[in-house]
Amino acid sequence: MKRVGANLLLATAAFAFVLGATELVLRTTHLFGARLAWTRTDNRIGWRFVPSSAYWFFGENDHAIHGRINAHGWRDRERQVVRTDGPCRIAVLGDSFVEAFQVESDSTFCAIAERTLQATWRGAEVLNFGRSGVTQTEEWLLVDEVLSYHPDAVIVLFVPHNDIADIAPSTATNPLRPFASFADGGSPRIDFSFHDARGCRVRRAIGPLKRHSALISLLAQRYNALTRAHRLDALVRHEGDLSGPLTLCTRSPKPRVAAHYALCLRMLGDIAERFRRDGVRVAFASVPMVYTTARINALQQIDESFDPMRFENDLARVARAHGAALIALQKRFEARAAAGERLTWTHFTYAGHREVARATVKFAQHVCRARTGGR
Repeated sequence: MKRVGANLLLATAAFAFVLGATELVLRTTHLFGARLAWTRTDNRIGWRFVPSSAYWFFGENDHAIHGRINAHGWRDRERQVVRTDGPCRIAVLGDSFVEAFQVESDSTFCAIAERTLQATWRGAEVLNFGRSGVTQTEEWLLVDEVLSYHPDAVIVLFVPHNDIADIAPSTATNPLRPFASFADGGSPRIDFSFHDARGCRVRRAIGPLKRHSALISLLAQRYNALTRAHRLDALVRHEGDLSGPLTLCTRSPKPRVAAHYALCLRMLGDIAERFRRDGVRVAFASVPMVYTTARINALQQIDESFDPMRFENDLARVARAHGAALIALQKRFEARAAAGERLTWTHFTYAGHREVARATVKFAQHVCRARTGGR
């Protein structure tokens, strides 16, 4: 009996040693992309970054990106919520194209635009409110938080690649999020029932473990990727192909996609009105889906009515209707691509961030001049 107990103790010790060694290897080498998680669940917007947490990210770029989330839970340098005496403060609201873990923090278009502005207006700020996967629903919910920083202007980035699908529960690749509807007109009605779902309860339970164990975080990453892939496969089979959003650029858009797109645009209009009521100037920008000549020509051969300007033109109409500005990126990207620049991997490349920064600065300069009396 003693021998059985000793063997059990030895086996337990060996198992613990293997687990500890595995954890150490994963933390120090990031084997298989393992890393400690830096997120937590949130009952309003699904999830957030953990303030002041370290991050390690490897994807799209040829090297890993690491740094630290700021004290307020955003991928940005440290900021003061209370307004300083700086000449102007611009907030940028959007998803992973704004968050931009694919490049170093000081290479994001927000950081580049801020440095450019500071060459003329010392103390000018461009605040990064990017979080992967947000749609106009979560952006609508973040308006009050952004307003607490008292920005002079806000730029809202629309991403047709995934915003259109993710804004509705029937097509969202991650259903554990809030969803909006306009049943009776007026302001949107937000459904927060996701935080009572089994999947969200599981996430809340394992979240602390993921932040302290690279092994558990890795297993969760793989499971989540598999779950998303299965859901995407089901959605693709239902739609018949992957070109749902692109059909909006033709004379034959898919009805479900068109309905979800209309919801995105309506939410953008409501976001603009909420900021404007607080005296904040608003600008919209749309990430180009198709901008290379070869790809445009290929799609126009499939459907001659294909118009790569569709999303930007629609956004311009929404902007005019709500007294907002448009930061036009489509033609900029087309011109840069024609000159041989690669502007996106899946997200913006370094060149892409520089080009978006140029467009951002052009808008921000007007804001800074108005704020400083033209100085």
